[in-house]
Amino acid sequence: MNIFKFFYSLILISVFSISSTNLAAFGVEGATAENSSIVVAENTVSKEEASNEAAEKTPLSEMETMHIGNPESIEAGRAKFGNTCLFCHGPKGAGSRAPTLVSNGFAPNGVNDNEYFITTIKYGRPGTIMGAFEGTLTETEMWQVIAYLRDQAEKVAAKE
Repeated sequence: MNIFKFFYSLILISVFSISSTNLAAFGVEGATAENSSIVVAENTVSKEEASNEAAEKTPLSEMETMHIGNPESIEAGRAKFGNTCLFCHGPKGAGSRAPTLVSNGFAPNGVNDNEYFITTIKYGRPGTIMGAFEGTLTETEMWQVIAYLRDQAEKVAAKE
């Protein structure tokens, strides 16, 4: 491990209170600035405009059918979450610096549906630390992350 990776790991662990065990569990060995970038952008697109734009590309129901509950998408989403979202949303999406993504409004049948997830991932949330990932993640990668989070939400709901 070079000195940069060593100090970067120390900073991540101290600032985000994430252990190396959690990072390794998500396949984030040797995380560097290059593979954990977050694009923070000012969101000038309304939720309605964003959802209309998303609907024009690929029908939401088609993407849901392809990814939600699909073991391959869930596993790919777990890895992508570990490299992109874990630092703010914590292990398994349970919350850390940023809110939980597996309970409350995100629980199965919660008020936050998959369209809300897609819009938030693409365009971010103004006034929060949630940056925009359009251009960083493909639509398929976004759906894989959602598939992983929906799977985790079901596991959390089953424990309650």
